[in-house]
Amino acid sequence: MKKISDFLFWCQKVLPIAYDDSLSYYEVLCKVVDKLNEVINNLNLIPDYIRSLVSDDESLKNILSELLDELREQIASANEGTSETATNDRNVGNLVWLNGILVKVIKNMSAGDKYVNGSNYEPVTLEELLIEIQTSFDDKLKLLKDKIEDGLNSIKADYVNVLNFGADNTGNNDCTDALINALASNPNCTVFFPAGNYKFEDVININGTHGIKGAGFGETRLIFNNTSGDCLKFVDWRCFVEDLSITAKTSGYVICFESSSSSSYVNNCIIECINGIKIHGVLNRVSNCAITCPGGIGIDTGSNDSSQIITYTTIGSGLADKSDRGTGIVVNGGNSSLAISYCNILSKNSAIDINATSNIFSLRIINSFLDNSNSCGISISGNAKLYRSTIKGNWIGSSPIGINNYGTGGVDGLTLEDNEFFLLTTSCINLANSSNIIIRDNVAANGAVFVNTLSSMSKIKIINNVIGDYGGEGKVTIGVSFYGGVPSNGCYVFDNDFSGCTNAIFGSAGDTVFRDNIGYTG
Repeated sequence: MKKISDFLFWCQKVLPIAYDDSLSYYEVLCKVVDKLNEVINNLNLIPDYIRSLVSDDESLKNILSELLDELREQIASANEGTSETATNDRNVGNLVWLNGILVKVIKNMSAGDKYVNGSNYEPVTLEELLIEIQTSFDDKLKLLKDKIEDGLNSIKADYVNVLNFGADNTGNNDCTDALINALASNPNCTVFFPAGNYKFEDVININGTHGIKGAGFGETRLIFNNTSGDCLKFVDWRCFVEDLSITAKTSGYVICFESSSSSSYVNNCIIECINGIKIHGVLNRVSNCAITCPGGIGIDTGSNDSSQIITYTTIGSGLADKSDRGTGIVVNGGNSSLAISYCNILSKNSAIDINATSNIFSLRIINSFLDNSNSCGISISGNAKLYRSTIKGNWIGSSPIGINNYGTGGVDGLTLEDNEFFLLTTSCINLANSSNIIIRDNVAANGAVFVNTLSSMSKIKIINNVIGDYGGEGKVTIGVSFYGGVPSNGCYVFDNDFSGCTNAIFGSAGDTVFRDNIGYTG
């Protein structure tokens, strides 16, 4: 409950009308405000008192017991009216009890008289009723405690400590059998690894809905010494790996969600490996991870129909020399959708390689840092078509090509918006077999070609981009190159700044419409 704020006021100090002992208006208001704040402070104490009362069932029980005992004493005193020594009947008053039954004591009734209770018209006394109420209260309190204990026991059963199954957290002894036995103890359990180092000499195939959880990626470390196979391989749904570090030697994957798995995730992990995470199931997620994968793949999204989310993840050594020679994220496709956001990928090969054999719907690459030196930031290849996708708010640079679309399937529906392209020695954007492309609000500096058309295209809009010498970083050689073919059917170049380009346009622009550009009129 939100507390009430103190009452404040501002008033001009004035003297009373007459110079006597009467109070000024200001003094009167001060007294009123003090009284209001006293009431407010008292009201603010009530929620804390109630909260402390209901949080302690023993205190609540003692208070109720005291009230019941006090009522018993009053009734016992009233019942003296039926004894030989009593001279007058006692006035018990009106009492109404709602505890599953309705009871009414009539005012001025003869003390000790019995009255009917409930629909059965069974005569009872107040003392008998109080005993019934006390018993009911005790029973319900015990039932509540039993339910809480059962719930806690159920949680404990689903949350097992690997140390209880013989695991060694010093890193000296093999923990393979301990983990297998812990998983077998409950088909739906989470295996907890307390802080320490755990060595494994073999792969772990995991059947059932399981979680692997550590005490934090700086606290728990799993070390896999096998040189082949997937270290942790899940085949069921709703599985997860969380809050730990993994070091692996295998040429397989460290964590694998197979095609039969779904709704699984990897969160808050550090992985040092050749190949990191394979998410071939449906509706999987990787978040808050750091993956170092020299010569391999950071994340492989698989070739089956799927929908994957990768967010707040760093792939690569994190060093400026991009010492990881592998590929950050590989998308094999399969009528899939993919969202990549807030990721940092530093590698020598492609940061994101979309090598699809089946169509990809709704690709989203948002607010990420993509830096590599041997290939390109985003590679779109294969024979599948890319539909209805967005690449927005990314930094893409320090490589030959920023976005390279050279597949035979092509792109239908792609928005490239608010990206920054820097130091790209071949081109920022390569387009082939493309239509319905919008390129707007991007900036490019210190590179070769901003947009390079590799083949004939249609319905291309290049709008409001700043191309070349952005922030004094250096010119771009060519703004838009039509070298690969003459565009047709609705191509527009509007409101761009080509003043930082050596040549704004190269090649035959065909029927492209130019309007309101700086540095080129068309």
